[in-house]
Amino acid sequence: MTFRLTADAQDDIERIYWDSYDTFGERQADIYHQGLVDCFEMLDDHPYIGRDYSEVRQGLRRYEYESHSVYYRVTDTGPLILRILHRRQDPARHL
Repeated sequence: MTFRLTADAQDDIERIYWDSYDTFGERQADIYHQGLVDCFEMLDDHPYIGRDYSEVRQGLRRYEYESHSVYYRVTDTGPLILRILHRRQDPARHL
């Protein structure tokens, strides 16, 4: 299986990187970004490790990484990552 990112998820990753860069510097932004990529790869290997989040949207799963939550669906070809939201963001509003 191979994880895939929606356009929104790609935008989220870019925003998270630059917010981290502005706040914590390049080194920490790189570390956090790599941690997210590692998280996606782990979801690829263990797609059902995330919590069922069907109360927000049917088939949705959530996996927490540091200050963010990765929202995704398990598909036949691997996890489809829909959004990466900060823990203060309302998932019902952004999904």
